[in-house]
Amino acid sequence: MTSAPYMLGELRADGTAMLDPEQARDVGRWRNIERERLIKVRWSLAAEYRSDQSAIIAQRLEQIVASSGVAAPMVRIYWPIGAEPDLRPWMRTLSLAGVSVALPVAVAAAQPLTFHEWRPECRMARGLWSIPYPADGNVKPTSPVADRLKMPIGFMLSNVCIQ
Repeated sequence: MTSAPYMLGELRADGTAMLDPEQARDVGRWRNIERERLIKVRWSLAAEYRSDQSAIIAQRLEQIVASSGVAAPMVRIYWPIGAEPDLRPWMRTLSLAGVSVALPVAVAAAQPLTFHEWRPECRMARGLWSIPYPADGNVKPTSPVADRLKMPIGFMLSNVCIQ
């Protein structure tokens, strides 16, 4: 868990947050409502606009990879679901350029993610919520150089990591 130093007084000795149950319930409700609202907003955008925004996101991420200073980067990317940004064309470009691309593998709720290397034409399987992932190629990610990128039109890519 990472928190700003000014929040240290809000943590127990073991590093867990000191939230009262009512506050935790309220935050959980708000997050669910906000998530649903944002999904509806994304779906209300024209497909061409979403595609253009995905291209802008990919261009910005390409700049970050290029300036990361990492000699042999591994880029971890989520597979797009619904109206989320679709970075699959960029994934293909990266892979063909020799960059390792990894997708998360979620096979059960509340379990740690693992990552498998993705390549164009690799064999895919379906995990939790039927999300595709590479069937082979388990990889061990190292520390991220870039994480939690705020993107155009309010998209948050919480696990596009360049390492």
